Amino acid sequence: MKYLLYFLAIFFLFILEAGVFSQFYFLPVIPPLVIVFSALLIPLDGRQLSIFSIIASGVLLDFLSSQPDGILLLSLVIACLVNYVLINWWLVRDYNIGILFISTAATILVYFVSVLILAKLFTVIGIGRDIEYGYLLTHGLVWSLLLGLVFTYPVYYYYLLLQKITQKNWVRKNKFA
Repeated sequence: MKYLLYFLAIFFLFILEAGVFSQFYFLPVIPPLVIVFSALLIPLDGRQLSIFSIIASGVLLDFLSSQPDGILLLSLVIACLVNYVLINWWLVRDYNIGILFISTAATILVYFVSVLILAKLFTVIGIGRDIEYGYLLTHGLVWSLLLGLVFTYPVYYYYLLLQKITQKNWVRKNKFA
């Protein structure tokens, strides 16, 4: 049941990202809410739930994009793996809000770099198409990083609300399981 709630939470963020924020024309890029949520799960939650959420987020991002063959899913998995190594091996085990901001920034940065590398690799193989690297590195990365850091705190409180829902037994547990 917890997996279903997390999938619905990711789907809600996906709807916000693709349906609501895409209509705000004053924003230069769409805020990466799904990527921020995946980045926050690495230091805050367990591995199994994080892996499930990362794969679900990547599949939803691939549905939204026009890139072929799971480039965004692979990029998100790579970015979250680098985030996991960064958080658990190099940074302190005391999780504070600074670690969450570092986690978000590192995930978005590695995500964009891995999208560029995988898009170029898929283009060389012949199953991808060219993207505008200059625009993506200068405009897309900077604005996505800025908006990702701005939305880190609200997404963190969204995660805390989700934890409260799952821990307070708001969802009725199955007696027969």
